[in-house]
Amino acid sequence: MSRVTVRGSLSRSPVARQMRFAAAVALTRTAQDVKAATQTMLQQKLDQPSRWTLNSVAITPATKANLTSRVFFKEWAGKGVAAGKYLIHMETGGVRRAKRFEAALIRAGILIEGQRVIPADGGSLDAPGRNVGGRYTRLLSALRASSDPYQNASLANIRKGKNGLRKRSAYTAWVQRDDAGQAVAIWERGTFTHDRSDGTSSRIYTARPVLLVVGGARYAPTLDFRGLAARTVRDRWPARMREALDRAISTAR
Repeated sequence: MSRVTVRGSLSRSPVARQMRFAAAVALTRTAQDVKAATQTMLQQKLDQPSRWTLNSVAITPATKANLTSRVFFKEWAGKGVAAGKYLIHMETGGVRRAKRFEAALIRAGILIEGQRVIPADGGSLDAPGRNVGGRYTRLLSALRASSDPYQNASLANIRKGKNGLRKRSAYTAWVQRDDAGQAVAIWERGTFTHDRSDGTSSRIYTARPVLLVVGGARYAPTLDFRGLAARTVRDRWPARMREALDRAISTAR
């Protein structure tokens, strides 16, 4: 994402060692400033970004042996998607790549190449524009689109309870298609929590759209990571270096 480096030739004298220590401290603290500024920008530019997205900004501290500090997005995301993979399109613009959930729907023949899904009003969301990972797993299972066949719900399990009768509270999902056979929405039926206007809630059994099918999601450039990093370094580096030098000089032996 960004890198701050000091190059030069320093001798091995005690003063030089203090200088290298001061430079390493200043570089690391400047990288921390860039990280904080980046997280602030994400909070301002994105609609309620998740804690996962904000915490994906990380730094590599500088050392006396390597006077380089680095600010970057974590590349490991377990079963999820690394933040850098979807945030990069908000800096450069372009079409968003398919998420794992969407790729599974494409493999199952529910979506076609280039199609994406967005949350419908009836979806269960952590925040606007974002679905819970557990809901994706549940939907894939109900649609029999999971890459793990053991996770796919069978029709017998969906429709019948222990007594062999259809369960009213059973969770099901299906694909709504247009006259040409193309998917336009994904619906779900089950028992969900309904929030009333008086602040109370109740559990109701209903059907609702959870995802809408759209063409490729195209991002306009809205985030300027490199520009922000350059401005932050320019503004914060001199003060951080002075602070580190003063500290190194005062503690020199």
